[in-house]
This record gives sequence, C-alpha cells and structure tokens, in this order.
Amino acid sequence: MAAKKVSAAKKAPTRTVAAKKTGVNNALALEESEPLHSFEKLAAELGEPAPALASLLLHGRSEAEYLALGTDFATTDILEAAPRFLGTAAAALAAHSKGVLGVSQGVLALAVREAIVLRDHLRDFRGKGSVTAAVKREKVREVNADCRALRDQVLGALSVVVPRAGAAKLEQASAAAPTPEELAISLETISTLVLDVRASASADARAAYDELGLGEEVARALKSKAKILRAVSDVATSGDPGKTIDRRTLDLQDGRVLHLIAHIHRAFRDAHATDTTLVQPPLGRLRRLAGRPTRAAAITP
Repeated sequence: MAAKKVSAAKKAPTRTVAAKKTGVNNALALEESEPLHSFEKLAAELGEPAPALASLLLHGRSEAEYLALGTDFATTDILEAAPRFLGTAAAALAAHSKGVLGVSQGVLALAVREAIVLRDHLRDFRGKGSVTAAVKREKVREVNADCRALRDQVLGALSVVVPRAGAAKLEQASAAAPTPEELAISLETISTLVLDVRASASADARAAYDELGLGEEVARALKSKAKILRAVSDVATSGDPGKTIDRRTLDLQDGRVLHLIAHIHRAFRDAHATDTTLVQPPLGRLRRLAGRPTRAAAITP
C-alpha cells in the first residue's frame, strides 16, 4: 500500500516534485554563491567523521527508504537549507555546555560530508561531471603525445648506435604502444636499454653517447615520463568519468542527507523541550521533515 502512495505522489503535479525535476537548472546561482555557512568552512571546522560513526548512522536504512525520503524533496531545497541548518547546529552545540543527546561534532561532520557529496552529484547530474571527464582525457592526450615525442627521439638516436646484441631489445621497445600502459612499458624498456648500452661501453663510447644525448639523464627522463603517464591515466579512468550521475543516485543521496538532517533536528527539538536556552537550527525549506515519521515508508526501487 505504501508503494502505491509514494508512486502516486511522484506522478501528481505538486510544486515540490516539479521543483525536483526542473529546479536543477536554478542550482547554478546556489552553487556559485557563498552562503553564510559554506560547506567547505564547516568541513574544515568539524573535521572528518569517524568511519564507525558513519556506518552506524547511515547503514540503518535501506535504499528503498532513502529513495522514499529523497524523492519527496527537491535537491536544490536541500542544498539551500543545509548550510544554515548545519552551521547553526554546530554553533549551538559548541555553545551549549550540556550537549545534545544523539548529536556530536562527528555527526555534524558526517552530515556536511554527505551534503558535499550531494552537491557534487548535482553538478555531475547537470553535466559538469562529463566536462571534467573531457578535461581529464585531454590531459592524457597531452601527456601521451609528449611521451611519444621523447620515445621517438631516443629511439632515433639509439637506432644508429645500439650494438647487435641489443637489437632485439630495441625492436621490442620500438613496437606499437596503443595504450597508455603499453607506452609506459615502452618508455621503461628504452630507459633500461640506454643504461645497458652505456654500462657495456668504454669510457670513450660513453662520452660519445653523452654527446648524442643518450646519457643517464635521458634514461631518468624516460622513467619519469612513464610514471607521469600512468598517474594521469589512472586519474582519468577512475570512477568511470564518462558516466554522469543518474536521477536514482541523486535521489538516494538526497535521502541520506535528509536522514541525517532529520536525526539532528529531532535531537535538538527534544533537547530544547527540557532546556529552552538551546538554539534550534532552522529547517527552512525542509520544514516538512519535522512532521515525518522516524523511518520513511519503504517503496520498491
């Protein structure tokens, strides 16, 4: 029965759901502006949450429950309300000597971290993630071209001075290297070949190699280029950069952030009931959270 209700709510042309689907276009001004309490400032002040605490607070709900919560609020409303809510909560907690049962600096740090993830997800959903991926791939192309240029120069010089004993290694190093990893291996092979040729040569021959630019310096440069190429390639391919965040992933993260904000709000509300000197952080556009049950109704994802 709960599944039908949530499904119907998603289809109804309510203002909240409409904002969810069209409000992402209005997020640019929100992201570009500097709120009173910025996520970065809060993260620096609160530090990193302990992994055990994060696991305890986030693993108690299923994905279905997070979706049920996340699909009922606009992402832009969450990102607009969260900085002020969490900043006020952090200041109130620090000023209140009795503390707030169920809330700690680590809990607030976790909420800030998850809100930052949500903001980054929204940027990716709006297309910025794919732009970042393109920039990374372009960087790989630049480094790749630089590495191939050095490779060709050294191979050209080696081809006229390498003795027959090293011809097989030279041929191996000259082979096509279509991938970044194969090119990195080729650079390392050529570096070793340069050092091997020098090691077996006379002092006069080594001087000649130095004159041709085939010294130990170029061998180190080849290895350094291989290392840089691998590092840039790893960054560009990590996390499947060609794939942007989809709506379901965004809704799940909405739910995670709302779950933490609801927990913090309830804790402050209950503590305020016995001590009215405690400042309650404002929910703003998330005020409907105050009337929701502790656990959201489950739906089928």
